[in-house]
Amino acid sequence: MVNQRDNAANAVLNGKIYVMGGAPAGISILDSMEMYDPALDAANSNPLAWTTLAPMPAWSSFSIVPPGGATAAPPAYRYAPAAAPLSGLIYLIGGTSLVSGDGPIYPLAMYDPNANSWSSNVPTTTATTLAGTANATLAPFPTGRWGFDVAVVDGLIYAVGGAVHVPGNITKASATKLAGATSGTAIPALTNYQHYYFFVTAVDSGGVERAPSYSVSALLRGASAAGEGTAGGNSQATISWMAVPGATSYKIYYSTKPGVMPAGPGNPTVLTGIAATQPTASTTVSGLVNGNAYYFIATAMTPAGEVLATSREVCVTPQPAPGAGVPTGVSVTAGNGQATVSWTAVPGATSYNVYYDTGTNFYYGNVDVYDPVANIWTARTPMPTPRWGSTVSVQIV
Repeated sequence: MVNQRDNAANAVLNGKIYVMGGAPAGISILDSMEMYDPALDAANSNPLAWTTLAPMPAWSSFSIVPPGGATAAPPAYRYAPAAAPLSGLIYLIGGTSLVSGDGPIYPLAMYDPNANSWSSNVPTTTATTLAGTANATLAPFPTGRWGFDVAVVDGLIYAVGGAVHVPGNITKASATKLAGATSGTAIPALTNYQHYYFFVTAVDSGGVERAPSYSVSALLRGASAAGEGTAGGNSQATISWMAVPGATSYKIYYSTKPGVMPAGPGNPTVLTGIAATQPTASTTVSGLVNGNAYYFIATAMTPAGEVLATSREVCVTPQPAPGAGVPTGVSVTAGNGQATVSWTAVPGATSYNVYYDTGTNFYYGNVDVYDPVANIWTARTPMPTPRWGSTVSVQIV
């Protein structure tokens, strides 16, 4: 290949192999698309066997993680999507905006090899004209995910399995435990430009570990130290982020569905007119349902337009007021490769534990079927065992 990559989508069409998306060594996600022609490579040494084609379109004008933590970001492309060849076209489905599996992508894209062009609209054919779907926007993937398989059977595209990284979805079983911690403890050896989520438990005189506190999060921004963070509450969530140069105000977008983007799938709720304070900005979103996970991003209104303010979406699960023995006032301060966690002492507690992680993967057994003529997705019987893996496109004729 011209550009080496992993977790790319591939499709076989008219005797040629198409490769798109993915990332070299899991770093910057590529927008490039390449075609391999086996007929030109009989001697295994023909440089013309690989051709670079029209690049994939950005699925969003925002990047989930700006490079180096900067606020100005390039458009977002796809990591670990899947591609399905059908009726002389290639349908590009799913994937994520991050090599870690965050930021599931819902919009579809379609490639026409004859025109060497991409589109987000249903092609105009006799069948789609009769169905009334010609030139409509391609129906979005109902469950954004990555690492799933696709197959084409009887003119339908089947998307099976897959996974998504869920920020903030940390448990005692999945998280790293720091036993015997004290309030104000600095947790070292963390990775900069990564979101970490924390909760605290108290241990009583009988050695019983009580229920966990609200979770809080922080993004480590290296030498600049301060970063964005979150804190849960009773029917509310507080989100903070670094100020964007030139910002006149901010917006918050949130949904119970991951992969939040302005005007994106799931019709995220938007809050406008948030004050542009320095050096950080923050807001508290109320009226949320306790126990539900909410996903948030912040954008900045600048003279150049709307830009992403948070480096990636963050997750908060509001909880009712904690009971006896549960630490309150939990907060985290980001540092360079570390984070300091603090809390209010619990009467009768003899020690405390801090748990932290970046989130966990959720695995799907979903079987979603796309009809390109009717331009609809339907759900079929899920797999008995959810799973994810490398993407392979298969066409059964």
